[in-house]
Amino acid sequence: MVGLVGCTEEPVYHSSFFAFGTLVELTVRSADRDRVQQAEALLVREFEAMHQALTLHTDSPLLRLNQVLETGGTAVADALVLELIRVSRPYYQRSGGLFNPALGRLVREWGFHEEDGGAVPTPERLQAYVTNPPGMEHLLVEGTQVYSTHAALWLDFGGIAKGYALEQLGDRLREMGLRQLILNAGGDLRVLGRNGARAWCVGIRDPRQVGQVIASVAVEDDESVFTSGDYERYFMQAGVRYHHILDPKTARPATGVTSVTVIHRQATLADAAATAIFVAGLEGWQRVSAALGVEQVMLVDEQGRMHATPAMRARLLRGVCEGELQ
Repeated sequence: MVGLVGCTEEPVYHSSFFAFGTLVELTVRSADRDRVQQAEALLVREFEAMHQALTLHTDSPLLRLNQVLETGGTAVADALVLELIRVSRPYYQRSGGLFNPALGRLVREWGFHEEDGGAVPTPERLQAYVTNPPGMEHLLVEGTQVYSTHAALWLDFGGIAKGYALEQLGDRLREMGLRQLILNAGGDLRVLGRNGARAWCVGIRDPRQVGQVIASVAVEDDESVFTSGDYERYFMQAGVRYHHILDPKTARPATGVTSVTVIHRQATLADAAATAIFVAGLEGWQRVSAALGVEQVMLVDEQGRMHATPAMRARLLRGVCEGELQ
């Protein structure tokens, strides 16, 4: 943990660790160093517990549940898994199925559950998902018992887990008395309070220029900023980039968009919405944004052009502002 002390404002502490396969960073203004250290310990512990429950790279409660579901059996689900099933359903419905945690087996067939790359599935395998796609309506829950009516249903909460984590843990930090902070997980973040006398300033990554920002925004108290991009997880095959954000209608990576950024007070919604709007593409992004109730949205298309809702456009800054986080 590093502390930076200003002349008239409270010290700024910065700490970081790896979780969910990404760098998690806490930047907080507080005069209480002990409380900041307690917050850091809480974050490390809770992020690790969530990772252990939800990972599909190694043995976990979610992996074991999926393995039972594909056999047609019934299993007792972990408490966190049950909660994410509950939270995900309305976003699945309101997005018209474009946000779909039930597509985990398709994600696995593309190789995105592996650490070392992927491969394009056969046309026959892809057509099977297009013809009869698994959805959240095929997942039945009775108490803690879960079973599936679709043989290809696998759960993957990669499109919502970070949002849920930042929403829950941000609330925990506020309950501890920390009121001025940014909690950042791989560029997705939640803000509490202000950066002293100023708003926190956040840079939105340029999807094609590594280390560059395409725009900036001053983020207000209790807002979250989430971006889905085709640069996050992908592999190259025969000179073609295949990214992990899959379109349920084609069973292939969504096309037309390179990144989508959403600002909302609910981090969980912002996370799910960024994925659904990315899949909706240039033709459907405004309709899906409205259906999900998010008013501040920006997307970058494959030609590098920016598109934004009026509410987002009014907030975007083209320059780099002081103390910017990316």
